Amino acid sequence: MRKIISLIILLLITACQQKKAIEQRNRDFIELEFIRDTFINTDILKEPVYFSFDGRGDYDLMFMTIPVAFKEDDSLRFVRQPFILVNPELPIAKTTSPNLEETIFPRVFTRDSQFLYLRSIWNNLEGKKVYFRLPYGKIIERRFIRITPDTLVLEGSGKRSTITDYADSYINILTMQKVEPRSEYDPVYHIKFRKGIPYLNIFRGLGVAVSIGDSVDRMITAASGLVLHENRDRDDFYTDRYLSILGDRWFTVDSWGKLVPRKEVFILEKSDSVRYAFQILNFYHPQDPSKPGFITLRYGRIKRIHR
Repeated sequence: MRKIISLIILLLITACQQKKAIEQRNRDFIELEFIRDTFINTDILKEPVYFSFDGRGDYDLMFMTIPVAFKEDDSLRFVRQPFILVNPELPIAKTTSPNLEETIFPRVFTRDSQFLYLRSIWNNLEGKKVYFRLPYGKIIERRFIRITPDTLVLEGSGKRSTITDYADSYINILTMQKVEPRSEYDPVYHIKFRKGIPYLNIFRGLGVAVSIGDSVDRMITAASGLVLHENRDRDDFYTDRYLSILGDRWFTVDSWGKLVPRKEVFILEKSDSVRYAFQILNFYHPQDPSKPGFITLRYGRIKRIHR
């Protein structure tokens, strides 16, 4: 009997070791060319900060804050919440590694989504009635009379508006006119055109949602009036949720109200041969821990992957 038990235990240990060996072979560990801790001495609570790991391109990461609305009695209160945007042109992945030195190369990469891309429906809008849900639940109706590569004709509220040369323009759908936003994330505009391609401004619930059709009867509006997580309520509006792999998910808040970065590592692909691993270390000034808004990050260029 003892021999049988010993044999079973031995077989279990062997099976576990084999499983562990297989899992080890399936993991791709990275080796870093260098590791740097970088303190960004600019308060992101006051202005956006653009950061590039190698100084090439517009930016790799943008550190900023976004306005988040809270319902208080019958009014809305806004606070500025830290937000990290990855350049949507670059693939990014999150790993569960606690630090750079033990990072496992991820299997799947994704991209941040600044705005909802409308190209898939844009070609079918001409002559159709479109419902826009603006911030706080207000709904307006617009008919897209004509769409050409450089002209957009809209009709609504008893008037018609013709917008020409919209190759790089911002449109306020309420006034049906071009506007000049203060930033890429200003909720003053609802459609952005970049090289003639339309994007919806889905800026964190302060942007818009769009419905194409004859009915908005199934529309659901939250008690607060905000249009958050539109894609989850199964109505006939296109999503207006602002998507980001980092976004405001890179931190937690402790019982004292202090922001604490999660122990997560991210890998950014600038090209097939240039990749960076990084993590956020701190959100407070190193010489004054009571002063928030200052980012310290650790990063390294990936030298090779051990398979």
